[in-house]
Amino acid sequence: MAILYNVHMFGRPGLLMSESDVKAVLLASLVSLCLFAAMTTAFRFRPHLPKALLSLRVFYGSLPVLLVTYWATPADLGFLPSEMAGGPVWLDLLLAVFFLSASYFGGWLQLYNIGSRGYSLRIAMDAALSPRRSLTPEEVLTGYSDGHGLTWMYDTRMDGLRQGGFVTDQGEMTVLEERGRKTAGLFRMLRSIYVLGKASP
Repeated sequence: MAILYNVHMFGRPGLLMSESDVKAVLLASLVSLCLFAAMTTAFRFRPHLPKALLSLRVFYGSLPVLLVTYWATPADLGFLPSEMAGGPVWLDLLLAVFFLSASYFGGWLQLYNIGSRGYSLRIAMDAALSPRRSLTPEEVLTGYSDGHGLTWMYDTRMDGLRQGGFVTDQGEMTVLEERGRKTAGLFRMLRSIYVLGKASP
């Protein structure tokens, strides 16, 4: 919600709030909740598809829903105070798309990554499910992710790289493709920016 404080010519502080900014936030929040529900439904009915890619498709599908909803609803949504001034439509649309994108990439997608692909968290969950609430090193290796084991975890990661076109198998070698080289280069640069050394997790 965009809230700006402004000093008028008479020196009195005033509160300026764009009506359309509020609309953008509310609609983006509503579509974001629908996005989460759609992701959950897609995961349940398409369990064998790559979930990260599936969620990205759901996100792309939510963008036209947001735009249509924005154009189909009045500026005040039928309940916003009439004294609020509306902003430029193009800016409001950009804000709505930004809020929805932030909720997906910074929220729902990260929540999935932590819950599904978080290595340390998965070990903690396995320990919590153990009757002793503890694991031996061997149990960590063989019992990772409900008994699938660490070998399964690495195989799953490699399958994801293959499906994404990052690597291919050539004989006994795993070869990095152009897409993989570009992605690796980008994140190597980010690691250098964040001063993450070779020993960093």
